[in-house]
Parts: sequence; C-alpha cells; structure tokens
Amino acid sequence: ELHARDTMPTTGWVLTSSSFSKTNLLTFTKGERVANIQMQGTNFGGNDVLITVAPAVGAGTARP
Repeated sequence: ELHARDTMPTTGWVLTSSSFSKTNLLTFTKGERVANIQMQGTNFGGNDVLITVAPAVGAGTARP
C-alpha cells in the first residue's frame, strides 16, 4: 500500500481517503475519476489486491 500511496500522486492522483486494518483501502481522485485500491494479506505471505477505477458520481452526467 505504501508504493501506491507514494507513487499515485506523481501521476496526478490525489489521495482523498485511507483506511488501514485487516483490509487496507486507499481512495484517489483525478479529474472526474475515482480509484479505489483494496489490499488484504493472504495466509501465504502475499497480498490480494483489487483496483477499481470509475467515473466520479456526477462527473458530467446526471444520475437516473
């Protein structure tokens, strides 16, 4: 998680939220996009990582 937290801002992403516990979650914004990075340690010493990038709610379109 430290790598993402330190390198995402160098490409224009702004860290807007972070939570560190059994599952770590970092949320970044860039323009009209939001990126969520979710990380959880595995029993084998590695990490499961889920990265989601999506338009921000209300980013140029009306919600139905």
